[in-house]
Amino acid sequence: PLVSLPLPVSHTLYFYFDFGSPWAYIASTQVQRIASEHSSLLVYRPILLGALFKSIGTPNVPMLAISDSKRRYGLRDMNDWMEWWG
Repeated sequence: PLVSLPLPVSHTLYFYFDFGSPWAYIASTQVQRIASEHSSLLVYRPILLGALFKSIGTPNVPMLAISDSKRRYGLRDMNDWMEWWG
C-alpha cells in the first residue's frame, strides 16, 4: 500500500520490512512521519529476512548466534528504542 501525501512528492522512501522482525516493528512506528516530513512517497516492501539471511550465509536468527552479552545488550537497546518512541 502507498501512503498519500500532499503534492508535490520529491522523493520515494522504500520501507523493506519483515513482519517477524522487532526492529521492523519499531521502524514502522516512525516511517510514515519521516516520509511526510521529507515530502516522500512511502512504499512498503515486505521481505523474508530468513530467506535473505540464508542466501548470504547468515544464521536464520542472528541474535541466537551471538554471545550472551551482545544478545542482552541488543535486547536492552531494542527496549530503549521502544520506550523512546512510545
